[in-house]
Amino acid sequence: MKVAVIPPLANTELAEGDYHLILPQHIAMINRSAYKLFYQTTSGYKILDNGAAEGKLMKNADLMAIARTLLVDEVVVPDILGDAAASFQLAKEFEPYALDHSWFKYMGVVQGRDRAEIAQSVFMLMDLEYISVLAIPRHLCQKVSRYERFDIVYAMGTDMAERFEAIHFLGSSSWPKEVVLLADLPLARGIDTSFPTYMAQMGYDINEPWQPRPKKYFKTALTEEGEALARDNIEQYRIWAS
Repeated sequence: MKVAVIPPLANTELAEGDYHLILPQHIAMINRSAYKLFYQTTSGYKILDNGAAEGKLMKNADLMAIARTLLVDEVVVPDILGDAAASFQLAKEFEPYALDHSWFKYMGVVQGRDRAEIAQSVFMLMDLEYISVLAIPRHLCQKVSRYERFDIVYAMGTDMAERFEAIHFLGSSSWPKEVVLLADLPLARGIDTSFPTYMAQMGYDINEPWQPRPKKYFKTALTEEGEALARDNIEQYRIWAS
């Protein structure tokens, strides 16, 4: 399974690779920045997030403007954390924008407050033909159980495989080695994470007990020692995901 590293703004080189997830709130359309330049010029498969998980959901028109500017491959459809019905409504409202930009692929985000609502969310997203990839966010592990992402894909794998081409896991949970389980799922294409880099920023190896991401993570540059540790952490995380 591929890993998209979410780096601090001053350390975009840590995201080098063939699979990327881009946070739109860090892209200023009228200004140049190292973050924007990196994702404009980097190679590999580029997914544009919608900003919801960071509390900064983008307007539809603004999201598509960034997608065009960065020449991304795929766009995460707008959603609302924990609310399957509201997320489906946003996805329906987004459809005209998707149809006007049919050269991008679109990733629908599964939401819900319990296992039944999560399953219902999957079936609702199946009705939107423009969506070809399914996203399973990390907060479902907090809502139900730490095994929830694995369980829902394992239980609904046949239905998912008949309708979607791949699954991406949005973010790593507070159980870091969840990725080992997820990587064994047939449809699993990739996961995005800041875990290896923020742990290094705090001076920790990823085999040490999990810590939450620091609030100033994106604005804090890694030291030379921290960057070396981050590269080791990233390599270890990729091994877990392989």
